[in-house]
Amino acid sequence: MSYGDIDVVADCGADPSWDRYCDDAFAAAAARARPGQTIGIPPGRYKTRRPIIAPPYVGWAGSPATVLVGTWAEHGSVIKPGPDWDQGDCPLNAVFALLDQTAGGFATRSEEQHFQHLMLSGSALPAGQVVHGIASVDQVSRVQLREVHIGRMTGDGIRQEYPHDPYIQPGGWTGFHVFSRYNAGHGYRLRSADSNWTKCLATNSGLDGWHIDTTGNTEYLGCRSEWSGQSGYRYSCRNNEIASGAVAFTGCRTDRSAGNGFLATDGVAIPLALTGCTFKRDAANNRAAYAGIRVRRFAGPVTFTGCQVFPGVNDDGSGDLTPHQAIRVTGGSRAVLAGCYLQGSRRAWDADSSSSIVYDRTTTWASGPTSAPAGHAGP
Repeated sequence: MSYGDIDVVADCGADPSWDRYCDDAFAAAAARARPGQTIGIPPGRYKTRRPIIAPPYVGWAGSPATVLVGTWAEHGSVIKPGPDWDQGDCPLNAVFALLDQTAGGFATRSEEQHFQHLMLSGSALPAGQVVHGIASVDQVSRVQLREVHIGRMTGDGIRQEYPHDPYIQPGGWTGFHVFSRYNAGHGYRLRSADSNWTKCLATNSGLDGWHIDTTGNTEYLGCRSEWSGQSGYRYSCRNNEIASGAVAFTGCRTDRSAGNGFLATDGVAIPLALTGCTFKRDAANNRAAYAGIRVRRFAGPVTFTGCQVFPGVNDDGSGDLTPHQAIRVTGGSRAVLAGCYLQGSRRAWDADSSSSIVYDRTTTWASGPTSAPAGHAGP
C-alpha cells in the first residue's frame, strides 16, 4: 500500500521502528510537499525530539487501522516523542506546530492543514516540560482533523494560542472522531470561531476536558468529556466584544468530572444553546458550589432544551454521590429551561438573587439517588 504523495519512509528515510529519530525526515517531507499534496506516514512508531512544523495546504495521513480508543497498544501510524525532547526555537512546544504566515515564513496564509488516521503518544516525554499534541498560534484557519488520537501529553491534547491580538482569531476548524485521552492539561483548549466538532472525546484530562473561549457560530455535536480533573466543558466568550452568532452544543455528554459538568462563565452577550445534552455524576470532588450545570457571570442567555443531569458514584461503588445540585446560576446570569430533567444529590437547583432560572412545566426537578429520586417544585 502506498502512503500519500510523499512517503516519509520510502522517500525521506524515516525509521518506523522508534530506534532512530525522524525529525529530519519529517522536515524534508514538509519542505518537499506542494499545496494539495499529502505526506503519508506508513504503520510504525516514529521517534521525534522537536516539533514538526506543518505547512499550509498539506495533509498528513497514516494507516486507517491506527488505534483510537481500544487499548494503549501503539499500532498503526504513531508519532511518539522521545525522552530527550527539545522545543528549540519553535514558538510552540507541540508534536505538531501550526504557525501563522509570519512566524512560519509561508508564502500564503496558514490554513488547511489536514490530519487523518494518526496517533500522537506522549508516553515517553520527559517530566518537567509541557508539551502539547497539536497546537496553533495566531491566525491558522480551516484545520481539518479526522480520526486522530492524542494521548498522554504533558500539556493539552489540542491547543489554540492567540497571544498577540485577541480580536483576531482563526475560523473553520473541523474535528471528526478526534480522541484526546489522559493528557495532563486540557483535552481541548479552543478559541476559534465558525468551527465544527463532531463525535470527539476528551477523557481523563488533567484540567478541563473542553476549555473553550471563542466568539460564535461553532457547533459541538455528540462530543463527550469523561473523568476530567476540572470541568467537563468550560465555555466563555471574551475575545471579541463585537462578534455575533450563537454557539450550540447538541447531544454532548459528561461523566464524573471533578468540577462542574458544564460551566458557562464570563464573556459577551452571545446566546448559548444546549440541546439534548446529558451531564452525569459530575462535581466528583463533592464541593457544594459545583453542579452538573453551572452558569456564573455569563452575559448572554443560556438555553437548555431536553437536557439531563443525574447524580452517581464511581463505577466500583466508591466515592460521593454527586453533583450536590443539578444546576447553579449566579452572578447576574440567566438560564432558560425546557423539557429538562434535573436531579442533584442534595438539591435540584441553586440561584442567587441577581440571577434567574426560567422554566416551563415540561421540566422536572428532583434530588437524591437515581434509585429513589424525590420530586421538587421548580425555582
